Amino acid sequence: MKSTDQPDKTADDLDAQRAILTESIDNISREIGIALKDTDLHFPGYISVRTDGNSLATFATPLDPSDTDWDHATTLVCQVLGRWVGCDKLIGRPLVCAVANAARISASELAHEEMPSASSQLSSLSAACGDDHR
Repeated sequence: MKSTDQPDKTADDLDAQRAILTESIDNISREIGIALKDTDLHFPGYISVRTDGNSLATFATPLDPSDTDWDHATTLVCQVLGRWVGCDKLIGRPLVCAVANAARISASELAHEEMPSASSQLSSLSAACGDDHR
């Protein structure tokens, strides 16, 4: 997992870190996707940069991976985001979430290029930089 176009210095505050993530979200999501596939985690992931609060971003999937797989994915996402913002202490926190009008889908439906519009479950995390920004 090699990143390109990353900033050379650590962003000092959440707004600066969010700006880095916002500007580079396409590259970051590609890097996260590669990291997930390289570790045999074959589920889609979505990333959203927060605009306020103590968190930088939210990462989610429309599937319901095992706790072990989700913990591994969370660690990978925190590592990738941390490299981009220059913080090696990113942590993930679980969020409660639900999907309205969710339709059950099978794994074979996810293999097609066109993603379904709703799913039965959603997992997510929120990342914040260590103790400096609590």
